[in-house]
Amino acid sequence: MFSCNKDLDNLDVQSDAEFAFPLFYGKLDLEDIIQRTADSSSLKIDENGNMTFIYSGDLVSRTSKEIYSQIPPIPALLTDTFYSVPVKFANNIKLRKAKLTTGNLSFLFKSYHAQDVTLTITIPELQKNGKAYVLKRFVNYNGTVPVNETLLINDIAGWTIDTPKDTLNIRYEAIKADGNRDTLSEFGMLATNLQFSYVEGFFGYEVFPIKRDTIELEIYKNLLGGEVNFEDPKVTVTVRSSFGFPTRSQVVVAQFRGKNGQLFDLESPFVTNGFDFEYPDINSVGTTVITPFKFNKLNSNIGDIINANPIYLDYQINAIANPDSNTDIIGFMTDSSFFVVNVAVELPMVGRAKNFTITDEFQVDFGKLEDFKDPVFKLITESSMPIDLDLQLYFIGSDGNTLDSLFNDTKPVVKAAPIDALGNSIGKTKFEQYIPISTEQLSRIQNTKKILVAGSISTSNKGLTPVTIKANQGIEVKMGVVTKLKSKL
Repeated sequence: MFSCNKDLDNLDVQSDAEFAFPLFYGKLDLEDIIQRTADSSSLKIDENGNMTFIYSGDLVSRTSKEIYSQIPPIPALLTDTFYSVPVKFANNIKLRKAKLTTGNLSFLFKSYHAQDVTLTITIPELQKNGKAYVLKRFVNYNGTVPVNETLLINDIAGWTIDTPKDTLNIRYEAIKADGNRDTLSEFGMLATNLQFSYVEGFFGYEVFPIKRDTIELEIYKNLLGGEVNFEDPKVTVTVRSSFGFPTRSQVVVAQFRGKNGQLFDLESPFVTNGFDFEYPDINSVGTTVITPFKFNKLNSNIGDIINANPIYLDYQINAIANPDSNTDIIGFMTDSSFFVVNVAVELPMVGRAKNFTITDEFQVDFGKLEDFKDPVFKLITESSMPIDLDLQLYFIGSDGNTLDSLFNDTKPVVKAAPIDALGNSIGKTKFEQYIPISTEQLSRIQNTKKILVAGSISTSNKGLTPVTIKANQGIEVKMGVVTKLKSKL
């Protein structure tokens, strides 16, 4: 240049050079978006990144002290010196064995003998340390007959009732002062306040009421709009039981409610007939057995209900003890036996969606563009999610007001990642767009401090193909600007 033009004062150089600036980079991560909503506590992610919304009701428990607080009283009126008392109660309850923690034994009788009597009472089925219960009593003749006698034994804690033949045998021996054996009159026994640490037998058909509850499905209220279809929704009933006898569910109500008040009854043979709870056998005292039962799309209409987008489930599921009244099944319980029932709605993130929305925001600074003109925004998206995304970007000022939007309407800016036959993402899809910005628009957005990204999502094939959304999938969004200087160099 110096050798060809020596008149440097008359040199007029203009620059039409283009400059490129990055404006922001961000990642639209579905997990992060969900974590910022009220739904975050309901999202569960397994070790493979599979996501499931789980909405649980209250844990409901029943204990043996609430259900069988104590053994009913055992009365006996002896007509002879040896008497067998049937140990059977109302509701066909049978007692085979009980380790007592408290209990009272009362004996009543009259003696018409005009002499002293030595009384010995034996109950072979009431034992402690391998020995039968024996009570001796001296009945003093006081000069009149009959002699009325009441014997009250307040504490039989630690004694065990063992009645394998459903009977309690009572034997007494009355020896008069002259050495002769005789009988007493109006001899009765009453066992009361029989509380136990362990009891074995048949406890009868019994319905255990469990309180009514509701479960809100927040996903339809806080996170997603548009049309959402889950491929494998479930209502799970998880029962933990340490009672050692058969129990069956009794579904009193299981009804979903829609946003507009529609009611959807959960229908299934297991709603009508119930399902059985697992329970520990008699050799597994002290263990807890778990029954995980699921109402799914194969055994109920839960698929149709969930895809009608209900907002909550109203339910009450009672438990029936010994539902078949089979007295041959000998069960057990302890003073710490319990069962806990938990009902939940599970929505795995596998399904189809059309036009549901997500939003996110990113910090930017457009001050660097004030000396430039004719800007063209370059928008690059790269997605590992099997979704198409129509996107709109809003330019937000320092006062929080919207200055302008990038498009006149939402535009398709993300193309779904490729999927395999099972709907799993197997790669990434990159998409680029150039968006010219007018001078007037540039003036409006000059003071932008953050960009709000709002998207409308549909799964692959316009929402017709079921896909799996995983926590490690996301959409990378990059925006830059290509522009020119306003002034000459």
